[in-house]
Amino acid sequence: MSRRRVGAIATFAVVTWWVAAMVPACLSPTLPVPPPNAPGELQEPLAQLQSDGRTIQISGTDAQPGSLVHLWNEETQNGDIVRADSIGRYQTVLAVDLSCAIPRNHVALWQMTIDGVTSGIKTYRLPNMFGAALPPENDVRCTDAGLIDGGEVEVGTSPATDADDIDDAGGDGAGGMGGGP
Repeated sequence: MSRRRVGAIATFAVVTWWVAAMVPACLSPTLPVPPPNAPGELQEPLAQLQSDGRTIQISGTDAQPGSLVHLWNEETQNGDIVRADSIGRYQTVLAVDLSCAIPRNHVALWQMTIDGVTSGIKTYRLPNMFGAALPPENDVRCTDAGLIDGGEVEVGTSPATDADDIDDAGGDGAGGMGGGP
């Protein structure tokens, strides 16, 4: 075989190999970029009752960096929104309404990333640390001892839980949705 023929065969082989390698790459579809992961639910933060007995300092470390952390106290109907720092820490002071009958408040926590993706909502009973302030005690020194949901309960009785009792209190027996019999 002549040199020219060997060179032509080698060039043909390289070009054929290159085309065979590139054609499937051009024909394959572009893979979609997966959506951003939803941020995880926030774990229970440290929540220490302050010395005034009316506020708690809440500190957490598991938010996504830069996300907005939302806190909502269900008893006082107030809340706060704080931005997590670059490693996911957040801290705020939130008002609470504590009494002997309600020694903790229900605080809902969730976060929203800078992309607008929201985590699930978790509710915790806070405070979980009392520090220098003492929690309300359920004894004779407590002025609201014995109250359950704003009403007194006589010894030997329990609060109403029957659907008929709720109906008598003005409900419709259908969970507020109407359409009862």
